[in-house]
Amino acid sequence: MVHPLDPARGSHRARQEGLDPGLRSDPYRDEAHWPDPCRCPDCGAVYHQGRWQWAEALRVEPQRQRCPACRRLQDRQPAAALHLHGQTLDARWPEMQRLVQHMAEREGNEHPLERIMDIHHPPLAPAGERQLTFTGTHLAHGVASALQQAYGGQLQARYPEGDTMLRIDLRLGDGPARPQLLLTSPSFAEGETIPRRHTAGGRNLSPALHWSGEPQGTASYVLIFDDPDAGAVPWLHWLLYDIPAGVHHLPEGLEPAPELANGARHGRCWGVSQHSRSGYQGPQPPPGPPHRYRLRLLALDRRLGLPAGAGLAMVEEAMAGHVLAEASLSGTVADGTARRSGTSDSLTIGADVAAAVVADPAAIRDSVRRITLQALAEGHLDREAIRALLAAVVAAASMAAPVASDSRRALRDAVAGVEAALAVAAEALLLALQEAAGRSGSFSRSFLRGRQHDLGLMEGMFLEALQQGGAGCRRVREPDPSGPG
Repeated sequence: MVHPLDPARGSHRARQEGLDPGLRSDPYRDEAHWPDPCRCPDCGAVYHQGRWQWAEALRVEPQRQRCPACRRLQDRQPAAALHLHGQTLDARWPEMQRLVQHMAEREGNEHPLERIMDIHHPPLAPAGERQLTFTGTHLAHGVASALQQAYGGQLQARYPEGDTMLRIDLRLGDGPARPQLLLTSPSFAEGETIPRRHTAGGRNLSPALHWSGEPQGTASYVLIFDDPDAGAVPWLHWLLYDIPAGVHHLPEGLEPAPELANGARHGRCWGVSQHSRSGYQGPQPPPGPPHRYRLRLLALDRRLGLPAGAGLAMVEEAMAGHVLAEASLSGTVADGTARRSGTSDSLTIGADVAAAVVADPAAIRDSVRRITLQALAEGHLDREAIRALLAAVVAAASMAAPVASDSRRALRDAVAGVEAALAVAAEALLLALQEAAGRSGSFSRSFLRGRQHDLGLMEGMFLEALQQGGAGCRRVREPDPSGPG
């Protein structure tokens, strides 16, 4: 069966239309052999509630079962193969490979079964050919469609009779047409919800960005991030210019310095207020329907040479008549996703811990670990949340051992008990952070190191209060909102 692949077509739609006739007989997708829950011993993916996923923690200990992707890697049996060929492929390959690797990273963060197995030049094949093999068909479809969109060419997909492996063939256009400038992010695709960690109410981290298809003659790039739904004038959240040609990637959580090491410069943006700010300022829409946020990347035939801190009007005036190409990427944010909620999140986390400790004081370690991993997964574990979590442990432990004001020994015993509970909680929180750090693609290591530093500060603050005796115990029951955080 041969099918010309529609760039907008995903693997699920292809299956519905009969492109995937061998899916039901695929031995690697026999769900009857997967106990629920189970964890892959090779990659750590978890099968739970009918799907394979990257899970943080389960209430029950999962059984060990190798996932289909790891089985395919072990058996060297791909689910799909993409064959690329064209006279200009070798010249374009470094740029194309960056696009492929970026798509694999984004897809792998969401779907454990979608991975690239191998990229190679087929034996005895002429120059200008590459073959890519995949553990899943969804990533294969996505890579093929993205390459066709960026570089043109003819694309066909088929399942050979009696075979369960999808074979995709892309003959790239060999004409002089330049590749299309394409902007993507591993955090979200076009039209999807922007994750909370990139909003003002989350961790306010700029998203990682990748682009390909640099036009000939490009000297620099300009990046603009705005909210066109804010009113007559789009609300500006990020402005970066003089990004050098040859740079095709920005990491997540880019530093807000006026000038970066590669020479790019931050302009003034409005952030979530009318004040001028430098660096990325995450979305925070007002109450109402979701807002659409737009990233625009413009390739210019010159460097602007403007000083750091230039405004948008000055940048637009300087780049007028020098734009070679433009790419865009849009995502949405709703008020409930972006509203800064550190206080309410912290109170919720503190209440959860306090309730768990009061219900079973011996379960401090397990309760803190579980709630910490859940808060990390939901993007709520900031400095204020750590402070509330430890305060809740101290308060619950001190309430469990009331102190008589006229008994110094009882006071010392109570303080020692609370200090021991705090030490157990801090150890459990640190172990949870280290556990999260070991899971690839879940959290940035810089963020986790920052939380470990915050934990040390918070623990020291509470220990100092405890050493002051009964007054200290009473003080840590109700943390001062103006403290560190």
